[in-house]
Amino acid sequence: MAVNKSEYRITICLPVYNAMPYLPEAVESILRQTYDDFRLIIINDGSTDGSVNYFTSIKDRRVCIIHQENRGLGATLNRSLDMCDTEFYARMDADDVATPDRIAAQIEYLEAHPDVVMVGSQVDFLLERKIIQGHRMPLDHDKIVHSLMLGCPAICHPSIMVRMSAIRRVGGYRIARSGQDFDFWLRLAEAGQIANMDKVLLHYRIHMNSVVATKRDSIRCGKSYAIECAKCRAKGLPEPKYDDFRKRWMAQSSAWIRARDFIESWSALQYRKSLFHLADGRVLSGYISLLPAMACRPRASVNQIRLRVNSRFQKHQQTSP
Repeated sequence: MAVNKSEYRITICLPVYNAMPYLPEAVESILRQTYDDFRLIIINDGSTDGSVNYFTSIKDRRVCIIHQENRGLGATLNRSLDMCDTEFYARMDADDVATPDRIAAQIEYLEAHPDVVMVGSQVDFLLERKIIQGHRMPLDHDKIVHSLMLGCPAICHPSIMVRMSAIRRVGGYRIARSGQDFDFWLRLAEAGQIANMDKVLLHYRIHMNSVVATKRDSIRCGKSYAIECAKCRAKGLPEPKYDDFRKRWMAQSSAWIRARDFIESWSALQYRKSLFHLADGRVLSGYISLLPAMACRPRASVNQIRLRVNSRFQKHQQTSP
């Protein structure tokens, strides 16, 4: 099924896998955009919850709903790219909330910066019904690429908008498992400039079970593979096959690396706990949870402390005579 190029300027992809009860809020945040020249492709990747029942209630002509057996995120995103025949392509997750001006702001940015092939945004964290300020992403190409090559998440995947011409040049998502985002971004960075806007355009939902320790190996291996491939391309060397790289990577993973991964998983969980405590007004508990998180997430943890201190100072200034 192809999208009518003459009718829409941008395709927004929203992959769905068991996203209730947050799915309706995510979809509505797109349908209520100030910029309405878009097609929203929702791909149901084999959901077994109430998502299918919700889909039947959507009557907007801009929405295209596709049902498939579970294939995973990489394959699902590539299917949406195959359907995309518009100038721009944007990502959205099924539990996040876009600000009303997100699409308009990103299209305006890409129009003003023809050398930029992909733009993301700053995000704030959404914890149930409360919003807490997130750590800020680097803005310019060089800083973003430097962070990515260190394995640091310098882009929020569901916040991106990309030129389809650049996506065609790099061939879409190559990895069906963890690491498909890093590999995609690094290849786009070779096709042109990538950037983040200095504006919050997405509220990224945080769940207490978002970090799963059992997936840590897969996540780190996927990132390492994407980085290794980028290094090979820079040197003009052939890229390794994923399965071969994974076997070598697992064989080289020492007990110390696995212990570090466990500590990082636990630290990330403490960081998320601190966000929930701070959002609920439990400041002391929030700061206590931040202390162990600082071991592996020092920048994000210090940033949260700074944000809370600044917020309390500003409130004090506003209430002072």
